Amino acid sequence: MSIESVSLADDVFKSSFLEGKLSIDCVEIKLTQKGSPDPRVYSSAGFIRVDPEFGAEARLVFKRDPSNPYDPFASLMEMSSMRSGELYSESHYYRLEATDVVGNVWINPAVMPKFEARASAEILTFTCDHIETQISTDTKADFVHFVFPEDLKFPLNKSTNQTELVRGQERLSIKRTHSSGTVSGIQVQYHKCLIDTAGDSFELVALAKDNGQVPERFDERLLEAIRFCSATRALPVMSEVSQAGQRIVRLAKAAPLNNGLIPPPLSDLGASQDFYRLMGCYFDYACQNAKGNGGAQLSTKLEGLFTLKGVWLETIALLLCVATEGILDDPLFKPLGKPNATLMGLIKELFDWVKKAPVEQGLQNRALSSMGSMKSNRAVDKMYALVTAGALDEADVASWKFLRNPSAHGGLEIDEDKFQELLDQVYCLVTFIYKLTFLKIGYVGKFSDYSRRGWPSRDYDAPTLLKALGGETPTESTPEANFEVSASQPL
Repeated sequence: MSIESVSLADDVFKSSFLEGKLSIDCVEIKLTQKGSPDPRVYSSAGFIRVDPEFGAEARLVFKRDPSNPYDPFASLMEMSSMRSGELYSESHYYRLEATDVVGNVWINPAVMPKFEARASAEILTFTCDHIETQISTDTKADFVHFVFPEDLKFPLNKSTNQTELVRGQERLSIKRTHSSGTVSGIQVQYHKCLIDTAGDSFELVALAKDNGQVPERFDERLLEAIRFCSATRALPVMSEVSQAGQRIVRLAKAAPLNNGLIPPPLSDLGASQDFYRLMGCYFDYACQNAKGNGGAQLSTKLEGLFTLKGVWLETIALLLCVATEGILDDPLFKPLGKPNATLMGLIKELFDWVKKAPVEQGLQNRALSSMGSMKSNRAVDKMYALVTAGALDEADVASWKFLRNPSAHGGLEIDEDKFQELLDQVYCLVTFIYKLTFLKIGYVGKFSDYSRRGWPSRDYDAPTLLKALGGETPTESTPEANFEVSASQPL
C-alpha cells in the first residue's frame, strides 16, 4: 500500500505500517559509500517496504557499468583485505537518501547493503532498523507522537463510555481506557492504539500547552523520563516530532522491551498524579543535564538495568551494586562523608607514625597504600551521611554490603533455602537506587518501597532531605557499627 500522507494523525498511514502493508514509492533511492576516497554511488527508482517486524528493506537492480566489469572474485578479494579483529570497515556502510513521489527524503546514515554480482547487472538489497524524513510544517504548537509496540503500563485515570452487546441487548459500561497528565507544562495522553488490529500497540501524545515552546530534543528527554517511570527500554516503532517549524517522522523496527526483575519506581497505578509528577521531575533533570546526542548521566546508568530478562541473579546483583556506586559519584553526593580538618590531622599523624615504624620499607609502603583511602570518602561513607540525613534507611546500606563484595568477586552463592532472602536484598538495593535518583531529580511524592514485603507505598521529599544534607558536616569519625545491620536480619 502506498502512502498519501506522512503523519501519525493519518490512520491509513499508521495502520499500513503496523499491519506490514506500507511501501514508500521513490523516484530515487540513492546509496553513497562512506569511508572511501572514491565512494561508490548507486541510484535507482524503486520502493522501500517498511514494517515493525523487519524495519526498512529494498531490492534494487542496476545495469552493470562498462567501467566496472564483472569479476566473480572481487568480493572475496575485498573480504581478504580486512584485518584481524575488524568485522566491518567504514567502507561497508552507505548513506541512504530516498526521495519519495511527494518529495520527502527518507534517510538512514549507515546502511550495509548486500551485493549479488551478475555478468550484466548488480543486484543490491538492504535492510535497516529505521528510516526518517524531515518535513516543513506551519504547526504552531510543538508536539511529539509515539507509537509503542507494547504496553508501558501507564496508570489509566480517564474513563470512556462503551456500548457492549450482551445477549442481544446493548449495555452501556464505563471503563478506564486512557492515561492523562501534565509533565513540566506538557500535556501527555496515553492510550491503546485503536486502529491496531492485533491490539498490541499503544500511543503517546505530548503537546505543549497554549502553543508554548519546549526544550531542544524534548522528544529524547521525554523518552528518558518514560523509560525511568516504566522501568523499560521503551523504543517507539513510529514517532512524529514537531518543533521549530519542522516535523520529523521516523519508522523503526520493533525492539522487545525485555524487561526483567527490576520493577518501576511507582507500581501503584492508582497514584497517577505522583506518576506524572515523577515523570516531570525526571524530564526536567534530563533537559538540564543531557549533552549533545547523548542522554543524561543518570539515564546511562539506569537504563541498562531495565533489560535484564533472563539474566542470572548474581549478575543482576552485581549490576545493581555498580549502578549504586556510579550514581554516588555524582557531584551531588561527592562531598558527603568527607573527613573534616580535625580528622585529617589525626590521619596525618597516623601516616607519620607508620613512616617511622621499625619495619622494612616494603611493608611500610604497603601499609601506607592500604591507608590511602582514609583521606577521601568511600561510597559507604556517603551512604552513612545519607542515612544520617534520613535520605536512606539503614537496611539499604546493609543490602549493599550484603551483595557488593560477594557479587564482585564471584562469591555470591544462591542457596535454594534462602532464595527469598537474597531476592529481598536485591529488591532493597533497587529501592536504594531509586531513592538516590529521587534526590538527584528533586522528587516529592509516593514511591513503591521494594525493601519491605508487600511493597507498600511511601512518601519521599527530596528537597527537605537535600536541605538536611546541606547542613550535614563531616564528623571526626563515622563508626560503621552505628549503622551495622545483620545481613540475615529480615527487612
